Amino acid sequence: MKSGCFFFCIPFACVFTYYCLDKFFNLDWANAFNNLIVFAAVIILSVTGLLFYDRIYTLVTIIVTIFTLCYLHFIGKKEWIGKASFVYLVLMPGFFAVNGILTGSLIQSPVVNYNPDEFMGIRMGTIPVEDAVYGYSQFLLIIYFFKKLTESKEQKIPSY
Repeated sequence: MKSGCFFFCIPFACVFTYYCLDKFFNLDWANAFNNLIVFAAVIILSVTGLLFYDRIYTLVTIIVTIFTLCYLHFIGKKEWIGKASFVYLVLMPGFFAVNGILTGSLIQSPVVNYNPDEFMGIRMGTIPVEDAVYGYSQFLLIIYFFKKLTESKEQKIPSY
């Protein structure tokens, strides 16, 4: 039950942070970088995928992230990718703290262990770099569904 709360509380906190920063600050400037973010990410992830195609965690993370970015940008025509990317950067210190505890050696046995044969082996402290990329795609998808749900709710509310 405790781990189930993690998967509810963390995404909720991320959406709440996005909503508050978007509500109280003008972050529209970040959307000017949508094309650059998608182009650079797809190129970097594609090259990394070609180099590490035999690492399952790396490959799945790359495929999910490329698909998410391409869907949001090219099919969904979402204009908020830059804003969401900036908010994700703001969330990174919390990500490092929580994920560092889960994967770290500060405790006797870490909560999360990774098979070194299944990821690139590049770590940010104790955290595999793939976790940050996976977290980014998860964050984009959560924001997408949050906006989808709030848009449909706003359309149902009659205006007087």
